[in-house]
Amino acid sequence: MLNPDTLLTPEEAVAYLRDAHHVALAVNHLRNLRCQGGGPMFQRDGRWIRYRRCWLDDYARARLSGPMISTREPATPTITTETVPA
Repeated sequence: MLNPDTLLTPEEAVAYLRDAHHVALAVNHLRNLRCQGGGPMFQRDGRWIRYRRCWLDDYARARLSGPMISTREPATPTITTETVPA
């Protein structure tokens, strides 16, 4: 079994997302997401960027919609956030 806390380079992160979750991203796109936001969480090790497998798993799950029977249905994320009434 793979350790979810293993630190991966951006190249390894892209390969992991592709192989484990069938999420196709280019390394350059992952770099853009780091700058603009919207990508998986990451850490810096000096000037080096590292991703944990568990963060990549969370990112992949958040990108995927729930099961659908038609493309005419609105896509809903599989991870929902509950709002707390004010």
